[in-house]
Amino acid sequence: MVELRRLLPVAVAGGLVLVLFRVLDLGAALAGLDLSMSAGRARWITLVTARLPAPLLADAILIGVAVTARHVPALRALAWAHLAGGAFLVLAIPVYLTDSARLVGTIPSAEAPAFRLLVTRVLVILAGLGAGGFAAARLLFTSARDGPGLPVPGAPSRAPAQ
Repeated sequence: MVELRRLLPVAVAGGLVLVLFRVLDLGAALAGLDLSMSAGRARWITLVTARLPAPLLADAILIGVAVTARHVPALRALAWAHLAGGAFLVLAIPVYLTDSARLVGTIPSAEAPAFRLLVTRVLVILAGLGAGGFAAARLLFTSARDGPGLPVPGAPSRAPAQ
């Protein structure tokens, strides 16, 4: 039987490869969009939310590895990344709403319900992932402070008294 610790570098490499390919994919898509226009920004946010499964899987892999390895610097780095990502997603909501409102007049009436559904879907995803980013950051900061394993909600902190 292979030790779990020996498989952790493979899991980290897999998670990083998933993140790298998604960043390259979005970079290529970004090159064809005009972000100075509302339609370009709305299309880019919609494109990003449509391609979320791979980054979420990579995130789960990297968090699992950091927690399993009890690697405090990685836990802190992931916590800061989740805090920044959550803030970015929450701040993207008003931008997306503004751009979508500008586009409503250009949508044919037959396609308006589908457009409203798309906007609602993207807003729910942005809000949910933003809140999830904040919650994950809190858990990761607490885990980095308290030591190994994720904290149990409501349990007393294992941090040493100052």
